[in-house]
Amino acid sequence: METYYNILRNSANLPKLLARKGPIIMPSILDTIVEYKATKVGERKKDCSLKTIKEIASKQEPTRGFLKALTNNNFARRPSIIAECKKGSPSKGVIVPDYKAERIAVGYEEAGATCLSVLTDTKFFHGANNDLISVKKSCALPILRKDFIIDSYQIYETKAIGADCILLIVSCLTDQQLDEFFHISIDIGLDVLIEVHDRMELERALRLRSPLIGINNRNLKIFKTDIFNTVTLMKDIPDDRLIVSESGISTRKDIEILKKSGVNSFLIGETFLRSPNPFEKMRELFPELK
Repeated sequence: METYYNILRNSANLPKLLARKGPIIMPSILDTIVEYKATKVGERKKDCSLKTIKEIASKQEPTRGFLKALTNNNFARRPSIIAECKKGSPSKGVIVPDYKAERIAVGYEEAGATCLSVLTDTKFFHGANNDLISVKKSCALPILRKDFIIDSYQIYETKAIGADCILLIVSCLTDQQLDEFFHISIDIGLDVLIEVHDRMELERALRLRSPLIGINNRNLKIFKTDIFNTVTLMKDIPDDRLIVSESGISTRKDIEILKKSGVNSFLIGETFLRSPNPFEKMRELFPELK
């Protein structure tokens, strides 16, 4: 569906916009992020060629087993907590003013997190690739690179900076891109978390046979959150897939609702980071860790 982002950027195009028939479709936050991301990836390719980034990626140590860590907990019937390192977001602004990703990561590890998620988007989430690099050095947990992957270059970059798992957001990609990016990621040793928000995206994701499906409770186009999104979509997912519920999980009641639906893996960031003591908050939400 066409957006009017490019037209609205240029006031000279206003007559063209007004001449259009039908409703004006304003760009969503996601549209804006993806367009900006494409520009930044183009700039990074000039600074570090695809050939060079592939060489760097090939020299990285074997990954730590993101999917394996979640699977082991599932077999042992222990909850898996993917704790997120995030300074801010487009909807909430800066969440952690004195943000030190490595310090937060160490606290999560000591509190009993299973894996980590590290935001590397700079403009909208105030993250950086260096955050993930420093986290990798400071702790032993498997790490998901949380970013908007829209170019195969970013897959090799993800491996090059030390991530163990990559996020592919279905709403950002065509079917061809999903298939291509999924297989490139697997070929270079990355686990893949395929993220969906609605039934149509889920149907597309299930064609990939990916063992790891993330259900985002937040609509990335309007940033509205509802944990029952996971409860609804869970019913259409085969038992051989491992499900991660993402976003909007803030209370023990939320976790109990999700667990009753069969969810055992939870990606949580803002709830922890807004607490005076994120690590005590984790233990409060997951008393099994004590």
